[in-house]
Amino acid sequence: MPPKRVSQVKPEDPPEPLEVRVLKRWIPYFKNKEKMLNLCYLLVDIHGDAIEVVADVTKAEYFESLINVQHCYTLDKSVSSPPRQYMPSVPHVASPL
Repeated sequence: MPPKRVSQVKPEDPPEPLEVRVLKRWIPYFKNKEKMLNLCYLLVDIHGDAIEVVADVTKAEYFESLINVQHCYTLDKSVSSPPRQYMPSVPHVASPL
């Protein structure tokens, strides 16, 4: 069975493998530090479908040791949730965590 397409990921889906390439990594800047900071990644699959992945910025060292920009990965242990409403990087109904 082929991996799931990024465009088919919906909020609260069970974990299914995604084959993706990491295009970008960033931490959003907020002038007022009211929002919790996130570590964000932009991923794209072989079909060109993109999705933003958000991780806890306090675990940045851990994620940076595992994920390199411009490398390809199979993600099989992620949880899908609704995307963040502020500064979305791509229009998508879900965001893996």
